[in-house]
Amino acid sequence: MQFKTIVLILKISFKRIILLLFLSGVIILMPSCSNDDGPKTYNGDVGLYSQEMVNEFGNQNYTSIEGNLVIADYEDDSYDITDLSPLNSLKVIEGNINVGICKELESINGFNNLEIAGSISFSYNDNLLSVSGFESLEIVNGMIAFNDNPNLINVDAFQNVKELENGLWFMSNTAL
Repeated sequence: MQFKTIVLILKISFKRIILLLFLSGVIILMPSCSNDDGPKTYNGDVGLYSQEMVNEFGNQNYTSIEGNLVIADYEDDSYDITDLSPLNSLKVIEGNINVGICKELESINGFNNLEIAGSISFSYNDNLLSVSGFESLEIVNGMIAFNDNPNLINVDAFQNVKELENGLWFMSNTAL
């Protein structure tokens, strides 16, 4: 009886064998596409142009970006970016971070787990009042720059930076 079963299986096409194994409960090990338990890296530049995009990218729980991160609220004229805390899972951004033209962004209190970044700039954020967070940031491979944030009154961040390659720049932040 076993010989007949083997011959019968050999006559069935390969697709049917896989289907038969699957239906019979045999587990086939396949490489996982998910990396939910460990570090996740995004390869390339990231552009976030609305709060929805910030939230969606944050929900992916990336720990590093091999590229630049641009957060700019000019693409759809909705100016709805108000919260960057969904990006707290990021630890390394190999490129630059640019936060600009976010007219409704009043405070930046995220990036609490960020350890390493390229240059960081905050520009043309009309209602930005305060920048805090960045508690884990130790290495900035560039500069930290604040340019034309007319209502910025408080920068309580970057206390743990040990390496800052090109300095700290403040330009046209009239309320400071």
